[in-house]
Amino acid sequence: MVPGRILAQPDAGVARHQGDPSVGKVSAEEREFLEASKSVILHGAKASSTEIRRIIGIYDSAYAGLIERHDPRLFQDFLLGAPKLFLDIGDRMGAIFHITSFWNYRFPVGAPRAADAAELAPSSRTSPRA
Repeated sequence: MVPGRILAQPDAGVARHQGDPSVGKVSAEEREFLEASKSVILHGAKASSTEIRRIIGIYDSAYAGLIERHDPRLFQDFLLGAPKLFLDIGDRMGAIFHITSFWNYRFPVGAPRAADAAELAPSSRTSPRA
């Protein structure tokens, strides 16, 4: 391991619950909305996790150049572009945190995992936003 390496654990605390919550009776349209929403959320979280790891890889490579090869140029270039990378990683981590904090708030450990379809898929929505 490179000294100073940032260890990302984007999956830590995410998998506290297994499976979907019980929703009860839902219409075909509501079920379709819920499945599409779930897919969009999971795809977005996976894409964010992948991008966070990519950004951390940029840092790791630049830091290794500085420490192991005694070449400050790559690290200097990293630092010059860091503000944009930090904003991007912050936005992505914030989105993942929002998803997990809502889930943990709405379905606490040990409590029944049930929700009304109207709560999860309000009738004013017809399709999830990507």
